[in-house]
Amino acid sequence: MRSETVSLSRINSFWKSIYFVEMILLYFLVAIRLRRYSLKKAVDLCTKLRPLTSLPNGLSTDEFVFFTRDLARSVIRWHLLSPSCIPDSLLVCWFLARRGIKAEFVIIVRNFPFMAHAQAFWNDALLTDPPPDWTIPGKFTTLMRK
Repeated sequence: MRSETVSLSRINSFWKSIYFVEMILLYFLVAIRLRRYSLKKAVDLCTKLRPLTSLPNGLSTDEFVFFTRDLARSVIRWHLLSPSCIPDSLLVCWFLARRGIKAEFVIIVRNFPFMAHAQAFWNDALLTDPPPDWTIPGKFTTLMRK
């Protein structure tokens, strides 16, 4: 059973600060990649896995992923770029991929009323915010999954 809460005291403040700064830099790099490359190439670059590295203070992968989700939400609140679901989702995917953890990037669409939204998942756990109008009825179809 996976825990969705992490005792943040298990990660010291030095590493929290390092991860926060790294995520801010990655967020700007994601925005640059999205402007410079096609969406498919930017997604390929941001979801490319590296070998699994050690996690801080012996955290389990579940705990680190949910810590990453919470940290990304705080970074997204403080960034200076216009809000968009694609860079928000790619940020989480890229941060985890740099540590060898595979997060799934998905773009879903709905015909009527039209809506498209990008999300990041890890083992069926949603790591980014759901679409703002999730409660409006309509069938969503997956447009891209990486």
